[in-house]
Amino acid sequence: MQHVKLQWSEIFHLSALSPDVSRLLSKHEALFKDGLGTVQGVKAKIHVDPQTKPKYFKPCPVAYALRPKVEEELDHLLPEGTIRPAEFSERVTPIVLIVKSDGTIRICGDFKVTLNEVSKLYNYPIPKTEDLLAQLGGGVQFTKLDLGQAYQQLELDEDSKEYTRHQYSQRSI
Repeated sequence: MQHVKLQWSEIFHLSALSPDVSRLLSKHEALFKDGLGTVQGVKAKIHVDPQTKPKYFKPCPVAYALRPKVEEELDHLLPEGTIRPAEFSERVTPIVLIVKSDGTIRICGDFKVTLNEVSKLYNYPIPKTEDLLAQLGGGVQFTKLDLGQAYQQLELDEDSKEYTRHQYSQRSI
C-alpha cells in the first residue's frame, strides 16, 4: 500500500453525510452508540439438572501486579450492566484472568469445574469448511459481523444468572 499514492486521509474521512444516511443513522441511533450492545429479542437459558448439588469455590489468588487491572475491569463491567453485585449464592465459580495483547484483562469464569459438569448441553456439530464454502458459492455480497465481547452481549434469563456467580477477593459478581 506504500506504493499506491492515494490520499488516505481524505478517503477515510466523512465530511458530509447524505440526507438518506443521516436519516438512517438517526432512526437506528441505538445501534451506533458507543459501548457494549445487547442482543435483543432472545435470552440465553442454561439447563441444569435440579438434582445436582451446588459447588462453591473460593476465589483463586490473583497476582498483586494484576489486582489494579482486575479492579479496573470490574469497575468497567459493573456500570455497563455486564456484571452485577451478588450478596449470596450457593454456586460460585472461580475466575480465570486473560491478559490481552493490549495489556488489559479479560475476566472469565472457570465453568469446567462447576457449570459444565451439571448443565445439559446441546450437541450442535460445527459445520465443515467445505460445506460452508459450498453454501457460499455463487454469492455476490458478503459481510463480516464482529461482536466485540460477544458472550457479554447475550443476556441470560433470570434463572440462569444464579449459575454464573464468580468471586474475586471480597467482591462477588
